[in-house]
Amino acid sequence: MNTERLTEKAFCRKMTLFFLTILACAAMMASSAYALFFKHISAQNSTLVGAYYTVEVTNTANNTLVAPLAYEDMHVFTITSRGTASKGYCKIGVNDNTYYTVEIPKDQSITITIKAARDSVITFTPQWGAQTEIIASMAYKDGDTVIDSVTPHATYTVEPAARLSAIAEYYGVPEADIIIYNNLVATADESGNTSVSLQTENGLKIPGAEASKKEAYKVPFSTYTVEPTAKLEDVARYYEVPVADILAFNKPEDLLVRQTLKIPYAAQRAVPYAVPFATYKVEATAKLKNISDHYKISEADILAYNNITAIKVGELLKIPGVSPDTKAYAVPFREYRIEPTARIGDISIYYGVSVEDIFIYNNITNGMIIAGTVLKIPSPKEVPIDYKVPHTIYTVEPTAKIEDIAKHYGVTPDMIKRFNYIEAIATGMQLKIPYPVTSELYKIPFAAYTVPEGATLENIAKHYNIAPADIQAFNPNIEIKAGAAIRIPGVAPDSPPYIPPAKTEEKKQ
Repeated sequence: MNTERLTEKAFCRKMTLFFLTILACAAMMASSAYALFFKHISAQNSTLVGAYYTVEVTNTANNTLVAPLAYEDMHVFTITSRGTASKGYCKIGVNDNTYYTVEIPKDQSITITIKAARDSVITFTPQWGAQTEIIASMAYKDGDTVIDSVTPHATYTVEPAARLSAIAEYYGVPEADIIIYNNLVATADESGNTSVSLQTENGLKIPGAEASKKEAYKVPFSTYTVEPTAKLEDVARYYEVPVADILAFNKPEDLLVRQTLKIPYAAQRAVPYAVPFATYKVEATAKLKNISDHYKISEADILAYNNITAIKVGELLKIPGVSPDTKAYAVPFREYRIEPTARIGDISIYYGVSVEDIFIYNNITNGMIIAGTVLKIPSPKEVPIDYKVPHTIYTVEPTAKIEDIAKHYGVTPDMIKRFNYIEAIATGMQLKIPYPVTSELYKIPFAAYTVPEGATLENIAKHYNIAPADIQAFNPNIEIKAGAAIRIPGVAPDSPPYIPPAKTEEKKQ
């Protein structure tokens, strides 16, 4: 009996010890629990509880525990010991690698920086008690850096005007990963639009094994040969590209006329950009200055766009930078009905237009103008009235001859006839003498003659070879009789006087 009781008691003691051992082991296993920290799950500090030993871990970069890592970087962690144990340290797991801290006395902290690859998983496991010599020899102390494996990546030397979205699409990597991996900063403009500067000192790192195998990204572009008068703003608008990107993507000399401009990320167009233009067929007498003034574009630009040095009549000009439906330039002109005897030179001077331009504009090839026709005077100066042939008025005297009148005034008889629309002159007619060379009034020459006894009007007229009526008309209100003082028109003053025959016989006797 006693033996059996002793055996039973011994058995119970053994069983009690067994269960206590199991409980102790369970407690020890509980102390080795660990935590995985995932980005954005919690912004609070995490507490890992071991047997009488607690470790608080915070990521001092943003007070958020970040694992698995979203990007390759230096991640700083602060490890603080808590609990009742006087000794302890922390085991750090980075993927499949294990690292240890030095012993962290109760209520003290150390800072460890961990450089690890993107997508790495970091664990922090508190360890109660003293370290072994081996662990102590490899432990990381306060301020040390744990360097783990680095994420495979491509390094892209950022080209001017390169776009993050295009780079990300090319390498098959989310834009956010590139931003995070390179620690890029987004900025907002006055309109609230955000943008990310891609300028980095050592190039842009594109994370991922696939990215590292690709050829370097190249900004796509179209080319445009710069035309005269082309405006960068219009080119940019046509290709839907910011002006700043075009400027960044090209050298200053590329912006010059006839140079090749590269347009990054140009929108697809069926035809390249072309400066809009109007057409103008050069009229006779048209001046480049007047064309330039009309279209409000410089003479140099018109010549450069048409690749010419001067304009020619009949040539079809392209006027760059002008809407095709712009009202075409027309040479202004004034109509003038040509007067008889009018001289083209005088018309030219009066209107301030060269003879050549008048002939060209009116398509006159023989150098002659015809009285009565309408002449178009191109680009005339402002004048109050139409041109008038200068002339003087002469009242035709008896016996006056048109030849003598014309000679006196330095014109031709034909000019007098044409200007007055007559075939012959008559006594008393008021003649217009065109272009007179003198203002002195024409006077018929005459001889003074006192009518002698026996002289008759008919004999006097016969002697001087003029009509009796002309003598009478030239001496109005005078009775032709002996003793009358008269004038014999058209006769030189020193002409021999008429002497009646009877008187002649008496003198001979």
